[in-house]
Amino acid sequence: MNAIPGFNQVPCPKCGQVVMVAQATGTGYCRCGNQVSAGGAPGAPPPMGGTPGMPGMGMPGMPRMGFPQAGAGGSPRMKIFGAIGLAVVAIVAGSIWTAFKRDMFGAGGRGNIGYGQLSVDPKKADGDVMMTSVAGLATKWKRDAVWWGVNYQAVRPDGTVDLERGATVTYASLSSAKSLAKSVNKDSLKEFAFGATGVNFSRMTGVLDAKQWANAEPPAMPQCSLKQLTKQLAAKGLTGTKTVRITYDQQFGGPSEPSWRVLGEDPKMDSYFSMATCAPTK
Repeated sequence: MNAIPGFNQVPCPKCGQVVMVAQATGTGYCRCGNQVSAGGAPGAPPPMGGTPGMPGMGMPGMPRMGFPQAGAGGSPRMKIFGAIGLAVVAIVAGSIWTAFKRDMFGAGGRGNIGYGQLSVDPKKADGDVMMTSVAGLATKWKRDAVWWGVNYQAVRPDGTVDLERGATVTYASLSSAKSLAKSVNKDSLKEFAFGATGVNFSRMTGVLDAKQWANAEPPAMPQCSLKQLTKQLAAKGLTGTKTVRITYDQQFGGPSEPSWRVLGEDPKMDSYFSMATCAPTK
């Protein structure tokens, strides 16, 4: 029998299978899981058995082939490869779980939600969808909550919003806003702050003057969508990678007709457009 340099051929005392024991470590592992030491006679002939000519089935002078079975031992090299494989799987699984948590819960914790629950694509957030995507959260806060306004810092020519630049959707509880009791009025407005990874809705504020809200009515949802408005603004220079700020908040004045306010440096503008028709208003 030809010896393999650096290895001793030692039969397993438990099952008789020949094991190649590295002289450097002095031990090896049989497929049956038994640890075999180099104490056996080097080059000892293995027991006969199996089908002649089939490797791994008892052929004289040939070690058994195949992967270690579950619960069985293996060579030190196989153990290292197995450990590396498990580490890679753990890293990949951890990354997938982290991405899933961020998608569903944003920053996590109370007052945060991820875009996966809002049907909003954070890389290309639809400004029109954003306004109604948080309606359910708003009515859980106050049953009479209604959409009240937006403050989008960077709206692209296609009507999508750059969330990394900041974007806020506001809902109002008109019953709370009209109350003169500070304990009731203090949480009349709820802000939904859209960020790069999710929405934070923990901030609530009161109104500046409850008396001015005595006749306040819920605003109609815009008939002039941001997509329609930005398409119209192309003629004014809103093209390519340029953005403008678009807001609506009837607390702070403006035309008597509900209007979008568009502000920009390039293109340069500070203009109002009807939320019903997209026509310029004054």
